[in-house]
Amino acid sequence: MKVLIYKYISDLKPVGGSCGYCFNIYQELLRRDIKSIEFISYSKPENKKKSNSLSKYFSSFFGQLFSKETDDLDYNLYDVIHFHSTKELYRCRKKLKKYKGKVILTTHSPVPYHLEMMDNIRDHHKIIGHLLCKHFFSYIDKKAFSLADYIILPCKEAEESYYKHWKRYSKIHKRNDKKYIYIPTGIVEAKSKIDSETYRKQHGLSKDDFVVSYVGRHNEIKGYDRLIDVFNNTKDLNIKFLIGGKEFPLQGPKDSNWFEIGWTDDPYSLINCSDVFILPNRETYFDIILLEVLSLGKSCIISNTGGNKLILNQHQEGIYGFNDVNECVEALKTLVKENHKDKLSKSIMSLFNDNYSIEIFVNKYIDTLKEILNEKD
Repeated sequence: MKVLIYKYISDLKPVGGSCGYCFNIYQELLRRDIKSIEFISYSKPENKKKSNSLSKYFSSFFGQLFSKETDDLDYNLYDVIHFHSTKELYRCRKKLKKYKGKVILTTHSPVPYHLEMMDNIRDHHKIIGHLLCKHFFSYIDKKAFSLADYIILPCKEAEESYYKHWKRYSKIHKRNDKKYIYIPTGIVEAKSKIDSETYRKQHGLSKDDFVVSYVGRHNEIKGYDRLIDVFNNTKDLNIKFLIGGKEFPLQGPKDSNWFEIGWTDDPYSLINCSDVFILPNRETYFDIILLEVLSLGKSCIISNTGGNKLILNQHQEGIYGFNDVNECVEALKTLVKENHKDKLSKSIMSLFNDNYSIEIFVNKYIDTLKEILNEKD
């Protein structure tokens, strides 16, 4: 078996999305000294051309539609090629016509890529940009799903926003139903760099404070505004909110119990020093940050959406789901009242180790690859 994961090693890092997903696989393959599964080893070509915001979002797509592929790989050296975005798969479509192996696609965006791209368009480019995304670039997503021999996703719940926001997706799924394989994402266990008491002291918190943590983008899709509403509705409890991530486009309240530390390269120490992590996103796929929270053994309150539902359906004590701000507030009040602190830590970590560790994930991934090749044979 020889497999290519179509991702540049230089892009791999411990973050969210496809880069973080593949980073975890890469680390485990190195640990096991598995050489039959490879990544693209040479550096990704840099695009040095400066452009305005409209061409920034669209020039590369026109290139993908009409230009030749930029990689020098011999695809037929591999039995399987695994792509991690619809645009990468589509970009390589011409070379794939001569490819004799199997093609796998895994998506990572919380909504279909053309819609995520649409959300990034700003100001006076919105009208033309939205038209291009909706009527032209959506074809890239559609075609990529049809070109793949198999589609590996973390769970059925992760597709929720695809059905919700892209009417065509239900037809795409129905047409390609036998291609779908579900493997829950696994990660390398998160580890804090600084012990809880020290980290609290560094940010003006005492060991007796009840601390809520959040790390992520400050926007409505991620539910940052809902987090603020939760804070405003629990002021009487004197809870401290410790927040990581760049304050943009939304900003937090100016309050002595709300602590913004900005972007951090050590989110795990922040999360580890808290009593509960709140994940308030309105839309989600299968959030790596949630798995990191579980690996740290932290209680969490998570929105009842997308991939979060898979974890909520495991009914682990200390993990609460909510549909609106009021339910989140009630869950938080329950945690404060019961004052679990770290009493549930071991059972939450067991949930992670038994279901979402990188070892479990890579074992399932390798077994799936073998099954795919057996079907081919």
